[in-house]
Amino acid sequence: MTPRILIEGCAGLASLSLAVVCGRPTDAPWSRPGSKTGYARALLRLAGLSRWRPDEIVWAEPSADCRMMLQAYPDAERLRLAAALCREWGTAAREEGQRELWARLKAEGPPGEYTAREVARVAAVQARTVSQAGTEAFGGRFPGNWKPNVDRDKQAYPLDHPRRQMEVIAGARWPSTRLYRDAREIEVVGDAFAYFDWPYFGTLSYGPGDITRPDALEVMRRWSAAGSLVMASEAVPLAEELGEGWWAVDIGTARTGAARSGANRGCVTEWVTMNRPPAWRPGEQVGIFGGAR
Repeated sequence: MTPRILIEGCAGLASLSLAVVCGRPTDAPWSRPGSKTGYARALLRLAGLSRWRPDEIVWAEPSADCRMMLQAYPDAERLRLAAALCREWGTAAREEGQRELWARLKAEGPPGEYTAREVARVAAVQARTVSQAGTEAFGGRFPGNWKPNVDRDKQAYPLDHPRRQMEVIAGARWPSTRLYRDAREIEVVGDAFAYFDWPYFGTLSYGPGDITRPDALEVMRRWSAAGSLVMASEAVPLAEELGEGWWAVDIGTARTGAARSGANRGCVTEWVTMNRPPAWRPGEQVGIFGGAR
């Protein structure tokens, strides 16, 4: 049975949802540790859902800045207004004023009421903040530092960043969406593709709302028992901990786009554990002398 609903627990900026709705891996308005943009194609191929479009998307995400943006994804009018503000602010600041723009918008404090201006402000600040696990532009365990827009005389991001990404997302045809703070709050059903991207073992956590490993495994078991297709990404395989009826696949060689960065740069494996045999497996990487490695 083809799933009807896409669940993204620990959604972050919902890389898998963006790939499904936009028809290809699509950059979110700002980068975030653990983003699955580079693995989106591989995840959908594993599930046998490469050309799939869900009837509904359900997210769980505790971070206030990500929640602000997730609300805006299917709200095309508000997202376009926010994109226009990013263009206005960024071009007015010009190249030499990008740091001052970041500092001024950041000083307004944590995300507030859901408005086009607040969506634009949160996105403009986060897009100019160095992405590391545990850092939050609006008050995390480590202070978020400004990310220079000029690197070796080349502009690292446009002055109106992230206007382009927001306009792309606003132009997509979104199904109905729901947003929760915690994956454990979502009603368990049997007609879903439930994907969970828990904080990785041995790396810094994503911040508030982290779930313990036993709780994460229990959530996966409940969705599986209901009949849904269940997948989870981790730095280690989880099949042995979950028990009979689970498969683990290393998709580390299947990444597309930019290399890993931030707290997960040192992870050399990218494991997906799922409750059905994978519909596809990535081929082995071939060395320059022809041998697999």
